Amino acid sequence: MAQIQPEIGEYFQRERPHEQPNLIKGDWNGDGKTDYAAMLQSKSNQEKRITIVLMKSGKTYQTHILGASDCIMSIKRGKKDYDFERKKNFQYKNDAIFDYIWEKAGSSYVWEKGRFRSILTSD
Repeated sequence: MAQIQPEIGEYFQRERPHEQPNLIKGDWNGDGKTDYAAMLQSKSNQEKRITIVLMKSGKTYQTHILGASDCIMSIKRGKKDYDFERKKNFQYKNDAIFDYIWEKAGSSYVWEKGRFRSILTSD
């Protein structure tokens, strides 16, 4: 699992006790089943990180690999947000994965047409 900066861990303990900054769950594709996302880092290079997404598919899980920054958070279906690249508001159709560069920027990964799409939602 990816190591997390102490101030991020403290924030999660205080504001998001339902999840960890490197392990979250949600329903990414809207099928009613619980899916997971875990942020991992390389043993030899701590700067090298990925987010592994496990999506329930029958009795097994589909695996997807996404980019990773400082931490991940879940975003609940129905939340409204802003797409900085398209310059417009939108509402999440399913739960989403927010990949955060701590106190700088972040992108939301949303499931569309059988794959994840990144939306710049924080600058």
